[in-house]
Amino acid sequence: MQDKIQLVKEIGKIKKIKRSGWVREGIENPESVTDHSYRVAVMAMIFGDNLGVDASKLIKMALAHDLGEGLTGDVIDQRGEKTDTKLKEEKDKEKIDIVEQIFTAADENDFVSKLQAESLRMESNEAKILKQLDGLEMAIQALEYEEETGKDLTEFFDNATMRIENEYLKKLLNGVRSSRPKKS
Repeated sequence: MQDKIQLVKEIGKIKKIKRSGWVREGIENPESVTDHSYRVAVMAMIFGDNLGVDASKLIKMALAHDLGEGLTGDVIDQRGEKTDTKLKEEKDKEKIDIVEQIFTAADENDFVSKLQAESLRMESNEAKILKQLDGLEMAIQALEYEEETGKDLTEFFDNATMRIENEYLKKLLNGVRSSRPKKS
């Protein structure tokens, strides 16, 4: 049983990791990786049936997608159109290995690590939709931080726009963008 408890403790480490983009922007008390992942999972549950994918798999994948960040941290590998491909590949491999190790050590079915690997490698339609939901959640969070702080967080909306291809999610993103506070 101790191995199961240790598994849950390892997973819990993401509760303490703050999202690095918001830290970089000087947001006071920024969301954690867990805060972000939870909302992505709820969005997958709410919107999943409208996205042409297996909604149940999408929800599970959303819950698993950032588990490795508990030990690797939240690393920024993309800003605008610039992606540090080498850094992304290294961190994705590290995240996959870490999650696989903690689930194996607990003698648990490794379907969670397989879902995480599938999402990081963009190996399914669910993974591609998840990446877009991840971007939409980021834009919604940016909207909330703009409303709270008055900061201009255009970069985050632009990054979300580059990620989102699904027409339904584009409509949602356009609604988020049109809700932004007007600058004087």
